[in-house]
Amino acid sequence: MALDDDTHFETAPGGPLEYGCATHYPASKFFKSLALAIVTGVVAFASLYFAHQKFYYMDRDRIQAELEAVANGHAYRVEGYDDNPFSLSLAEAWVNVDSTGTKRIYLSPGQPGELKNGTRMVIQAIDHYSLHVEKDDDPWYRQSLDVSQNGEFAAGFPWKFQNVGDVVAHYDEIVDYVAREPSGTYVDSHGKSHHYRIRAFKR
Repeated sequence: MALDDDTHFETAPGGPLEYGCATHYPASKFFKSLALAIVTGVVAFASLYFAHQKFYYMDRDRIQAELEAVANGHAYRVEGYDDNPFSLSLAEAWVNVDSTGTKRIYLSPGQPGELKNGTRMVIQAIDHYSLHVEKDDDPWYRQSLDVSQNGEFAAGFPWKFQNVGDVVAHYDEIVDYVAREPSGTYVDSHGKSHHYRIRAFKR
């Protein structure tokens, strides 16, 4: 009877052939499987990483194109956070309002198309002011100024912004408005009334 190369009989020292046998898994097969698993994991990770990078830069370019299409406005910088390979997210978009580059609006851009259609227009800073909104009934509330069509405070503004082009067109009026740190009230989606104040800090 032919014996497999990986099978051998156990023998007692100096004694006769034992009745049992043991089969050993070759070490070479184990290391080949391990190497294949590692390579597969690296390829999968690299594929996800580069796909994420690709979509991030596609979104960035689309938002920059939206800002560059605004009358009298030119995208100055559109950037994001990159704390780790999979946390890339667009976080800031500066737009120049005039050719001098001294009039700028700093926005949280959101997703492509939202600045263009006015569904997300959040001003973090404008001119020499950094902005946030406080609510009297919530001491922990600190948000940038949301001037979106359906933003929390939209009803309290003297203007109704349709898109980022409207925001740029009212630049000087917005600066004068926030510099006074105005206050007002709004009713949330639950029907509760809140008092708020816009804070403008010199940068």
